[in-house]
Amino acid sequence: MNLEERNRHTRAYVRFRMVFDILMGVFYILGGFFVMESGSFQARLNLSRPIYYGLGALLLVYGTFRIFRGFKHIF
Repeated sequence: MNLEERNRHTRAYVRFRMVFDILMGVFYILGGFFVMESGSFQARLNLSRPIYYGLGALLLVYGTFRIFRGFKHIF
């Protein structure tokens, strides 16, 4: 594999990682909101409300980090 082919594969991989990180970040953020909302209904699990909010906040922060990491590849 020559240098030009290797650069093409590397750029494709970076583009894939960028899109994947942004999409996964969005899913984590949506999951965080869902967990926080299910905490208001006390759905399924018998956990206290602060645990739902803590887990939701953790998912929101991680989703934001994933989106930041995806956009970092653009610049």
